[in-house]
Amino acid sequence: MLQKKNNDDKNAFESFVRAELGEKFTVDYNKSKTYTLCQQKRSGDHLRRSFKYIVVRTQDNTVVHEGNFSMGYVQWHDENSIEVFQAASSANDSGNKKIVQINSAQL
Repeated sequence: MLQKKNNDDKNAFESFVRAELGEKFTVDYNKSKTYTLCQQKRSGDHLRRSFKYIVVRTQDNTVVHEGNFSMGYVQWHDENSIEVFQAASSANDSGNKKIVQINSAQL
C-alpha cells in the first residue's frame, strides 16, 4: 500500500509540474529533498526562447519561487538557494548572475 501512495504522490507532483511548465521539464531536488527545482526542458532553439522555472516545496507541492531565463541556466547553488544566470547575448558569455534564497521564512 505504501508503494501505491508513493506512486500516487509522484503522479500528482508530475501532473502539477506539467500544468505549470508544459509536457517537457526537468526535476532537480536539493540535497535534503525539501525543495525541487523544475524547469522547462531546452530544445534546439534555446537561444531564442525564454524558459520558465519553478521551485516547489516537496512537502505540499507549493510553488515558493518562479521565474524565467533565456540564454542561461538555473541550478541549485546550495541547499537553500538557486543560481540564475542570463547571458547578455549569444555572442557574449558575460551576463547577469543572481543567487535567490529559497527558505520557509519567505513563505
